[in-house]
Amino acid sequence: MKKNKSDLIAAKQKLQIELEAQHKITLQKESEEKTLKQKITEERKILNEIKKDKKLLANSVNEKRKSEKKIRDLIVKLVEEAERKRKAEEELKRKEMLASTETKTKKEIIQTEYDVNLSTTSLGSFAEMKGKLNWPISKGKVVRGFGESLNPKLKTLTVNYGIDIRASGDLSVKSVGEGVVSAVEWLPGYGTVLIMSHKGNFRTVYGHLSEVFVKEGDKINTGGLIGKVSEGVDGNILHFELWNGRQNVDPLTWLKK
Repeated sequence: MKKNKSDLIAAKQKLQIELEAQHKITLQKESEEKTLKQKITEERKILNEIKKDKKLLANSVNEKRKSEKKIRDLIVKLVEEAERKRKAEEELKRKEMLASTETKTKKEIIQTEYDVNLSTTSLGSFAEMKGKLNWPISKGKVVRGFGESLNPKLKTLTVNYGIDIRASGDLSVKSVGEGVVSAVEWLPGYGTVLIMSHKGNFRTVYGHLSEVFVKEGDKINTGGLIGKVSEGVDGNILHFELWNGRQNVDPLTWLKK
């Protein structure tokens, strides 16, 4: 009888130990499952953020593409206006020289028209400044060059129609050459953009400006202050383009080394 009782107690103790061990295993599994679920949730969150970032980045790239088309359209419009103006001036000079009964010389007539219309013809030569142009900001580093480049996040090719320069210290933006302010526009992806016309059908574009100190029609000397670089997620970066007629060219071949 005593043996049976002892065996029963031992069996109960063994069962209790097994139950406790099973409970520990169950708790451990639940903890592991909870940890796994947390990791899965975190991974999903990270993936969603990456997808969101890629979507935002893709939207930003698309905005810049549209804005680049807008810049190109503005440049083409300015070129066409300059061509129409040149032809009109040539026709006016021809008629005036044929009909003139005064002693005014051809040189005097041409100079008067240029002064009245603020033509870029009266400006200093821009073409001769290739490789000698001052930089639009005093201290800066080119963070994105001219032409095609691989976007590391989107894994797609993007085209830069100019160069992007990160400003260091002084945020002042200056004209690289003597010219006339032709347009001041706000464009998605580039913020405030300023276009200057120079002699010989050249134009320069300055983007990401937080402030603009000039207006359309202003004649600006070389090194003249035109604005300040704005601040973005990547720092204070100026977007700079150079156009010869309807063709954009690499600004680095024109700026001082």
